Amino acid sequence: MSEWHEFFLAEAGVAAVLTGLVFIGVSINLDKIMSNPGHGLPGRALEALVLLMAVLVVTSFLLVAGQGTVLVGVEILAVGIVVWAAIVTISCSS
Repeated sequence: MSEWHEFFLAEAGVAAVLTGLVFIGVSINLDKIMSNPGHGLPGRALEALVLLMAVLVVTSFLLVAGQGTVLVGVEILAVGIVVWAAIVTISCSS
């Protein structure tokens, strides 16, 4: 997987930047977002943050040197299950 190193590095950087931008955008507009929770904006904002953090975590796992493909698969599966459970929880509570 060493030939994919630069791609995963770029993906991790992009995910980190986008997560930060969404976080700042949510922080700046927190009063507007929370003013009418009936529209579901708080849940959607949290879903966006969770999904971008998942990309960051997965690409960070893929950048760890010396891992076998089975271990990488297990890590990606674990992140996927956690993210799926978080998204379902957020969607059901909205």
